[in-house]
Amino acid sequence: MASDVDIYNLALSRLGQEPSVNSINPHDNSVEASIGAWAYPMALKAMLELHDWNFATTRKNGSPITNPSSTWKYAYAKPSDALRISRILPSNAVSDYIVTPVEQTGLSGIYGSATPTTTERHSFAIETDVNGNELIFTNVEDAVIVYIREVSNPAKFSGTFTEALAWMLASMVAGPLIKGKEGRATALECQKTMLWWLSQATGLNVSQLQVQVPHLPQWLNR
Repeated sequence: MASDVDIYNLALSRLGQEPSVNSINPHDNSVEASIGAWAYPMALKAMLELHDWNFATTRKNGSPITNPSSTWKYAYAKPSDALRISRILPSNAVSDYIVTPVEQTGLSGIYGSATPTTTERHSFAIETDVNGNELIFTNVEDAVIVYIREVSNPAKFSGTFTEALAWMLASMVAGPLIKGKEGRATALECQKTMLWWLSQATGLNVSQLQVQVPHLPQWLNR
C-alpha cells in the first residue's frame, strides 16, 4: 500500500523530479521533503473536501447543545473530526436516498431513467458561536450527522483518489521546485490532470452507491 511519502514521490515524478524523498513527516531535511511536509496536509484536506468519499464518510448521533437560534429548532455540536457535513438524517430514516422515476416529472416511458433525490435529507446550517465553536442547526430532533472526516491513512485511499491527490500535490509544489513562468505553467497543467483523475475517482466512488427505483405502474404515467 502507498504511504504519504510514496504519494509525494509520485507527485515529484510527475514533475520530472527525482522521487528520492525518504520522509515528509518528519521531513528528511532535503528541500523537496520540506516542501512536501508543507504541501501534503493541505493537498489531502482539499481533496477530502471535494467529494463524499466512501472511505472518508462516517455518521454519528448528534450531540445536542443549548440552542441559541430563534430560527432553528435544534442545535448540535459539529463533530471534532468533521471536515464537511454531508447530510442530516432523522434517527428513524429508512434510507439516505429516495429515488424518483422521471415519469413523476412528466417524462414518457414506464420507468425511464431515475434521478436520485435526497428527500430523506433535511435542511441545516453551520455557524460559529461567540466562543469559536462550530454548531449545526437543523429542525431534526435526535439527528444523525453524516460527514466527511479527516483520513490520514493512505491505505484507505482508492487508486484513483491516490492519483488525483498526487497530481494535486504536483500542482502545489511545482512553483517552489521549478519556479518562474515554467513553474506556474506546470502547476496549471497539473491542475488540469488532477481534475481528470478527480472525475474518474468520483465516478467510481458514486458507482458503489446502489439505490432502488420504486415500481411505478404504467397507468400512473398516463
